[in-house]
Amino acid sequence: YSGSGEVSAEVVVVDTDLSPSATSTSGCEVDDFATFPDGAIALMQRGTCAFAVKVANATEAGAAGAIVFNRGTEGEDGVVAGTLGGPGDYVPAVGASYATGLDLADAGTVARIAVDATSENARTWNVVAETRSGNGVPGAGVLGGGVDRDPRDGAGVGQVEPGGVARAGGRGG
Repeated sequence: YSGSGEVSAEVVVVDTDLSPSATSTSGCEVDDFATFPDGAIALMQRGTCAFAVKVANATEAGAAGAIVFNRGTEGEDGVVAGTLGGPGDYVPAVGASYATGLDLADAGTVARIAVDATSENARTWNVVAETRSGNGVPGAGVLGGGVDRDPRDGAGVGQVEPGGVARAGGRGG
């Protein structure tokens, strides 16, 4: 649900000392942006508040873009794959790994963020099906979700919609 757009600007660290932390409040409070320069990219550490709060605060403070980097704690150092929870009036926002966050924090760093996002309501269909024989197990069926890509294109290509495919009922299930 990021805002759409392309921006190149100086990266400004928001309320973090950059150390590994599961309790960072970076970007969680309006006061974190008291001296934030208009038009900069806000660099915030993942922590105790929702990504939407961080990005909304950055947007309100005049940021041109927002980057949320991971905590740096054990198992939480890869690229952040968060969500803003729903459509909103946000600047372009992306997630980054802890290491990338540290690199971007160097004074004078200029970054480029490019997000091509569309958020819209769409009509979808769900499929509930059962094979004629139930694969030999009475009551066994397949529940379908939505995937809007051709799986032959490979991992990471396209967007996976909510839902999925699972076997319901029967032995071993």
